[in-house]
Amino acid sequence: MDPQAINNSLEYKSKRVWKTILYLFGLMWVALLLRLYHLDAFSFWDDEAKAFLVASGNTFGDVIRLTLATLPTNPPLDTLVRHFFMKLAGPTSFVFTLPSLVFSLLGILSYFVLGLKLFNRRVAFILAALLCLHPIDIYFAQEARNYAILNALIPWTALTLFKAMSSAQKKWWAFYGIFLSLLYYSHMIICGLALAHAVFFVIYKVALNRRGDFGKMTNRSILHFISAHILALFLFAPWLYYYIRTPWMPWMAGPKIILYSHAAVLYMFTMGQGVTKLSFIAFALWGTFVLFRFYRTQFVFILSTIGVGYFVSYFATKENFFHFRYVAYLLPFYVLIAAIGIDHFTHFLVDFGKRRFGKKAFWEALRPIYLSGFLVLLFFTNAMPNLMAYYEKGPGYPEGDWRAAIQHIETQTANLSEVALVVPGRYKANIMVYWKEKFYAAGVREEASQVNLAEALNEVKWRSQPYDLLYFNSKFFDPSPIMEHLRDREKKKWI
Repeated sequence: MDPQAINNSLEYKSKRVWKTILYLFGLMWVALLLRLYHLDAFSFWDDEAKAFLVASGNTFGDVIRLTLATLPTNPPLDTLVRHFFMKLAGPTSFVFTLPSLVFSLLGILSYFVLGLKLFNRRVAFILAALLCLHPIDIYFAQEARNYAILNALIPWTALTLFKAMSSAQKKWWAFYGIFLSLLYYSHMIICGLALAHAVFFVIYKVALNRRGDFGKMTNRSILHFISAHILALFLFAPWLYYYIRTPWMPWMAGPKIILYSHAAVLYMFTMGQGVTKLSFIAFALWGTFVLFRFYRTQFVFILSTIGVGYFVSYFATKENFFHFRYVAYLLPFYVLIAAIGIDHFTHFLVDFGKRRFGKKAFWEALRPIYLSGFLVLLFFTNAMPNLMAYYEKGPGYPEGDWRAAIQHIETQTANLSEVALVVPGRYKANIMVYWKEKFYAAGVREEASQVNLAEALNEVKWRSQPYDLLYFNSKFFDPSPIMEHLRDREKKKWI
């Protein structure tokens, strides 16, 4: 081959790589600013506050023990990461929430890589841009719970699975098992994803093996797949032992509250409002057709991930309390399908325009990726009212807007040396204000009454839980005294 042609090809590839890095860097800056704004503007809700109590333990051992006592159904990886951040930068609500932001940014990068490996650079950029601007992804980047961490791990679990299937090397099956165990240590709801991988593997072996997209599967590959899942369970066994022995199993029994219907989940996952939201769904349907027509293996993988993952999450929690956060880890896959639809539609539209109108300057200059970028900005602009409402008020709940309640109390007592707290009840929020070593307790619609600390803590109970920790924000007070009191109380259970 002509040396000059080789040199030109290398220069083109180098420029392409640097342009990709530059565009991705710009996207990440936008994602950072959207997630950093109002990061800890609102007080924690009850599960966040409990996690703060656990993460503020003195040692990693304290975190493990407090997790078993306070959050027995939640694996400890996410809380250990927050504990590490708090040891480095201090026990504030900003530092405690910061790992969610980091995981969200890593998730955008990770899904970009997944889109690049499974499809192409255009789809990867559209997917990254949609996740960067999606209000739900921003919401979980600002929630101090173990949901954002899943977006940072799930893509690499999928990538190692594909690499193991295509290379048939044992080391990649081992990496797949390790990433799967990290997901187990992040959230137990991820069992649905593991089952989805098994369904995909079986379908690929039975129906898609002849295509050879990820290599020809042999019986040895089946053994390796099973071994990887056994490895993941073996690594997770120390926590699984305590989880099985937990007397309180909230996923198995409870009040049967379906907080979000299936249609409501789809509505929240879809960007935009009104007609724009319908067009996003239309692009997802278009993307589904494109997947089925041109990417049969990817079609099976993505659809089995969404279908099986959603089914398992819903039926595992519907007997107690189903919330859209239990299926939020499926959001990037839904957005990926829409990204495929947008990419294919813009190519179709540009090609149609060139055939219909000839080589006019407009159609010659128009590139599909420009049109895709315009559509992404259109969806984001249309979703801005929802995002601004979240920035202003925080997420609302059907039982009541807890964060609005605590914000009201903080406003009323802004000039006092107080701790403003909210204890959520089953159907109402109890507001508690700690001021001058005394607690003032009140229901949202009740007059305040003064109680002492011991009585207040004894009153903080929710069904079978030992207590519901309190809303707070370290910008408004120093939580150390109440944290120390509750930690001491939990440690006594282990003495």
